Amino acid sequence: MKKSVLILLVGLVLASAYALIYFQKERELHAISSEQAIENKAQLEGIIIDVRTEREYENGSLKGALVGYNLTSGEFEEKLDSLDKSKTYYLYCASGNRSGKAAEIMKENGFENVHNLGGYNDLVKAGFEKK
Repeated sequence: MKKSVLILLVGLVLASAYALIYFQKERELHAISSEQAIENKAQLEGIIIDVRTEREYENGSLKGALVGYNLTSGEFEEKLDSLDKSKTYYLYCASGNRSGKAAEIMKENGFENVHNLGGYNDLVKAGFEKK
């Protein structure tokens, strides 16, 4: 009995470790550094979405970005149905954390071409135009 419980616990630990590694790698695959983004800026065909709060984007946002998709207020998820799943999306926030979560939400909802650009200040420093 003790042996089977131990085997079950080891299996659960291994499965959990695998899941953590898999999801971290999946997140990294769809993250684009600000340097990569600016290098390929001319080739970035798609829609840029700012998932920051209203207060954050009032102080500036990227030129051409959709605003009002605040992840923390629930606006983001409410507006997902209005987005075309066949298009490519580039998301950013202040640091890249919320935009990474937003990208995961989009993928869970059937969007395939979603990329996390990272943080606003890094993107501006890398050469993206501000509004």
